[in-house]
Amino acid sequence: MNIRLAGFNVDIDAINELKKINKQNKNALKIINSLTPETIAASYARISRDKRNINLLRKDARKDIEKTRKSNTAIIFTMGHKSIAEHAVFNFDIMNVSRYAIEFIEKSRLASYTEKSQRYITLDGDFVIPKEFINAGIDKEYKKLIENDLYKYYFDVIDTLKQYHIKEVKNIDLKSIGLPLGGPRLDMILEGWAKEDARYILPMSVEAQLGLTISARNLENLITKLRSSNIFELNDIGEKLFKLTDGIAPSIIKYIKPTDYFTKTNTTLIKTLKDVINLKKSVKSVKEVNIFNNLKNDDAIIAGIIFSYLNIDYNNALQISKSLSSKKKAMIVQASILNKDKHDPMIREFELGNRVAELIVSSSCFAQLKRHRMNTLIVSNYDLGLKNTIPKSIIKTNLHKKFNELIIKVNNFYKKSKKILKRDNLLPYILTNSHRRRVLLVANNRQIHAIALERLNIYAQWDIREITEKYIKEIQKTSPITLAFVPGKNSYNKIKEEFLKKFIM
Repeated sequence: MNIRLAGFNVDIDAINELKKINKQNKNALKIINSLTPETIAASYARISRDKRNINLLRKDARKDIEKTRKSNTAIIFTMGHKSIAEHAVFNFDIMNVSRYAIEFIEKSRLASYTEKSQRYITLDGDFVIPKEFINAGIDKEYKKLIENDLYKYYFDVIDTLKQYHIKEVKNIDLKSIGLPLGGPRLDMILEGWAKEDARYILPMSVEAQLGLTISARNLENLITKLRSSNIFELNDIGEKLFKLTDGIAPSIIKYIKPTDYFTKTNTTLIKTLKDVINLKKSVKSVKEVNIFNNLKNDDAIIAGIIFSYLNIDYNNALQISKSLSSKKKAMIVQASILNKDKHDPMIREFELGNRVAELIVSSSCFAQLKRHRMNTLIVSNYDLGLKNTIPKSIIKTNLHKKFNELIIKVNNFYKKSKKILKRDNLLPYILTNSHRRRVLLVANNRQIHAIALERLNIYAQWDIREITEKYIKEIQKTSPITLAFVPGKNSYNKIKEEFLKKFIM
C-alpha cells in the first residue's frame, strides 16, 4: 500500500508573496508558476493510460505547463472527459455582493459555502444598489428607504430585543436544553438572538460575503449561468470569476459564454404555460406545510413547473396538471428542452416524485433551508400576499407596530418599482428578510434525518426550527416507523431512548 498527499488548498496571496521574494530566481519562479490546479487534473487524467506511479505523472505535468494545458484541453473538451476538471479546485472570497446574489450562487449543489451570518454579526449599514435601479431612476428613493427606515429600525431595536431574551431565559432550564448557564458565552448567544430577530426588517440587498470552494467543472457551469443572467450584479460576478480563473487555469474552464438554455428557457416556459393553461383565480392555501403523497411522476413534474414559473401554489398546480391533456403536457416538456444542448442538465423540476412537501417560509428561513441543497428545492417568487414573518420578540416588545408600518412602506415601493422596472427578477432586492415565498421540498427519509439533526437542535435559528418541526410532524405520517426517530442534536439521546422503549424494548 502506498498513499500520498498530492496537494491541498494554497492561498493565492502566499504564492504572490513567493513570486516577489524570488523575482530574480528563474528556477524558483518556474516552480511557483507550476502551482496551478491544472497539473493535478492532467496527471489524474493519465492514470488510466499510463502505468507509472501517480506522483511521477504529477512531476511530469509540472515540468511543462503548456504541454499540460494542451493535454487537458484535448482530454476534457475534445474527448469529453469532463470529470477530469473536478480534480481542480478553487477557493473564492466573494465580498460586497447582495444576499440576493448569494441566493443564486448557492443554487449550485456540488460546492462548499461559508456565508457571513446576519445572526452573529452586527451589520454596519451596507447594501447593494442594483445598476438597473440607477438606470430606472429609483435609486435615491430606494437608498432613503433602506438607510432612513429599515437600517434605523434595525439598530434601534437590537438592545430592546436582547433585554427581552435575557428575561425569557430566566424562566428556562438552560442545562436541560444544552445552553450555558451564564457568562460571556450565554451573553453572546442572547445578543445573537436579538440580531437575528432585528434582521427581519432588512432587505435582501444587504451586503454579504461568502467563502466558496468549487471544482473547475462546477465553476464552469456556475459562470455560464451567471453570465446568462439579465441581472447586472449576477452577470458581473460571472465575469469576475472567469477573469480570475482564466489566467490560472485556462485549459480547464472554457465554455462559459451565455447559452440559450439559461437565457431563454424561463421566457419560453412562461409563454408556453400561459398558452396551454386557462388560468383562473383560485384560493391559495396558507398552511405553512403541506404534504402531497402518491403522485404520478408526470403530474408532479408538470405541477412543479407550473408552481415555479407561474407562482401558483402546488395544490392548484397539481389540479391544473391533472386536467391537462397528454398533448399539452408534452408541449410544456418541449418548451423546457427547446433550447437545451446535450451538455445542459434537465430543469430541477424533473426531480419531483411521488412525495412532495410545500412550505411557506420567510426569506430569512429560506437562507438556511437552501443550505440543504442535496435535496430537491423548487422555489416560487416571493409573494406579498403571503404576508410577513415577524419574530415573537418583536411582537412581545410592542415593536411590531413600527415593523408593520415599514413593511407597508416597502410593499408600496415594491409595487411602484414593479411598474417602472417591468422585471420581476429585480424586485427581491427590495423585499426584506421577513417576506415569504413558497418552496417545494423533496427529501428521502435519510435526508430528513439529516435536516432534523441540524434544524431541530436548540442552537438552530427559531424560524427554521419551527418550520422543520411542522414539516417533520406532517412527513412522519407518511413513514410512521422509519421517521418515528427524528431528533435534533441536543435531544438525540433522549428521543433515541424513547424510540427504543416504544418500538423494541
